[in-house]
Amino acid sequence: MSSSFNATGSDNGLYVEYAFAETPPSQVHCSFDMNNDEVYFMNVTTETFKFIDIHYDTFGYYDLALICGEDSFEIAHELDKYIGTEISGVDISNKTRDIFIGVTDAEILDGKDIYFNVEFEAGLDVTINVTVNGHTQNKTVAANGSHIFILDAAWFSNGLYTVEVSLDNPISTVIQTNAIIAVQTGIEILASSLVEYLAPPYAVSADRRFNVALDFKQGENVSIVCMIIDSEQHTQQLEAEILTGQVTGTHNFMFLTSLIGNYSLEVEVSNYVSSYQSTFNLEIKSKIISVALNVSERVGMIII
Repeated sequence: MSSSFNATGSDNGLYVEYAFAETPPSQVHCSFDMNNDEVYFMNVTTETFKFIDIHYDTFGYYDLALICGEDSFEIAHELDKYIGTEISGVDISNKTRDIFIGVTDAEILDGKDIYFNVEFEAGLDVTINVTVNGHTQNKTVAANGSHIFILDAAWFSNGLYTVEVSLDNPISTVIQTNAIIAVQTGIEILASSLVEYLAPPYAVSADRRFNVALDFKQGENVSIVCMIIDSEQHTQQLEAEILTGQVTGTHNFMFLTSLIGNYSLEVEVSNYVSSYQSTFNLEIKSKIISVALNVSERVGMIII
């Protein structure tokens, strides 16, 4: 007789598989001992393989024994077999599905540590390792839930950092590498305006570029997107711009639309750690192509 003991983490987490070298007799009595004061009894038919569902209340390591026979008995042992649950449902995005974690460089300079959350839905006796920028933290937790790691501010300066998270227990391993910590200068804009237009409503001509000016106090690696929105919230995105590196001073952006009517122009400026938004109400008019002026003279006769 041969047997194997498997803790798979599915259902009750353990099954026993055994096979006989020859066809077994019509009935074989088996008992399964988990060394926990519980013995499971079963009868074996002529099937070659048999799975036995074992119910248990306590996770951990067990000495297992399977005893089968009719007149004579055979015993299969396995010592220190772990019974537990596989790891699944790992989330390192705080349930946002966003792989970027934004932190301003001002927070890092102030010594504010980064709180990094690791969650998993199922798993027992799990060891979690978090590695970023050459530094590793680990902890072993008994059960699922939310587990916070405090990452030292001294590990970071401006830049992007890949976070590698690995979780393992005696029966499974999960590795996650899809989180990035972004440390950037936060966006501060002193003023935004439409150049050459003093006050709303701003009357602009269709198919003629208009100039949006943004006065930056600070920012880093920013993207600028302008969108035209009508009264029913239909949106047309205009051209986007990207400014790399540290951003200060006034920057002008030219945009163009062929729409006619009353619209809102929304200007969105963002990076991984902050954002800014400004709205202008536009009255977009048709472009005047040409003007024709007709003058007619009426000639009269004066009779004396």
